[in-house]
Amino acid sequence: MKHVWYSLLFISLFVTSCGDEETDPEKGSSSDIETTEETDPEKGSSSDIETTNEAPDSENTGSIQGEINGADGKTLELQLFDAGQWRVIEQADITDGSFSFPVTTTDLRVYRLRIKGGNETNQIIALASDQDAISLKANADDLSGSVSVKGSEATELFMEYQGKIMPYLPEINKTREAINNAAFEDSLQRAELLENLNGIFDEINETRLMYIENNPDNPATYLIFQEYMDVRYQRQLFDEDDLKRLETIVEALEEKHPDGSLTGSARSTFNRVRSDVVMLEEIRKAEDNRTDLLNKGQVAPEIYMNDPEDNPIALSELRGKYVLIDFWASWCGPCRRENPNLIKTYATYKGKGFEIYSVSL
Repeated sequence: MKHVWYSLLFISLFVTSCGDEETDPEKGSSSDIETTEETDPEKGSSSDIETTNEAPDSENTGSIQGEINGADGKTLELQLFDAGQWRVIEQADITDGSFSFPVTTTDLRVYRLRIKGGNETNQIIALASDQDAISLKANADDLSGSVSVKGSEATELFMEYQGKIMPYLPEINKTREAINNAAFEDSLQRAELLENLNGIFDEINETRLMYIENNPDNPATYLIFQEYMDVRYQRQLFDEDDLKRLETIVEALEEKHPDGSLTGSARSTFNRVRSDVVMLEEIRKAEDNRTDLLNKGQVAPEIYMNDPEDNPIALSELRGKYVLIDFWASWCGPCRRENPNLIKTYATYKGKGFEIYSVSL
């Protein structure tokens, strides 16, 4: 059961993610809001972003406007997240630092502003509808880190949250690079690095949980919740408490935006999580039953494998002897280093009823 909801640290839609979580699983997506992998900070804008105009669906017109210092002569893009990708819906040449974009959708949608040709990480995320008049101030070289927001509690909350999360990104990238460079045989080093990385993820998720519990009625909390659940899913830690948190978020969205796309996404996510919580509980019960078989004093479960000469040997054939069951692998550094000790131990006690049943993984 592997569900992945976002890309850690909100770089494309939601900045880890999340990454080398324990076994560094490949990232997929299970939410209605598609997300992408962290982007190389040196990478510029994507060449396959579709440029379209957002069709008006309201007589009202909201706005996203403001000032960006140090951006004169550059082009600012307003992108809408739609159908799993960012679409450029407006562009504006910045003059005297000022810009203004209309927002005509009645639906609360997720937008981002970024300087055309700039780094993917340098962005501002905004949640807006035709009822919002959002005012932003930021510096061109650090949009997310310098932005101040007026006119949108959801945008203000999310950008505040992003400011808490972004400082973790350099350490995450550094640790991931160290994991990739670690010798494959040195499983101890890789395990230590993964433990460090998981510690960073834990700290980030504590921050996310704080925002989720303190702001259940804010639409931006649903975006934060998706990032939070990615880590919970990768470790199979999600539970009824997470479902209750999501239920509170869904109820708030249904009250404020009953027909909104975010609300629909949240409902679908709730149904998925509810189903997965039941499934995980069944898995845990099955694992508990298997664990009971390995309690002290219990008869070991049967193992039936071939020896190096391809002769079948059952573990039960060694009943009555002192048997060490050794699980090992040729790629496991600690296993290889321990092998001489096992040989020495076997040579010492083989005449006293001691056997080793070695299982190669």
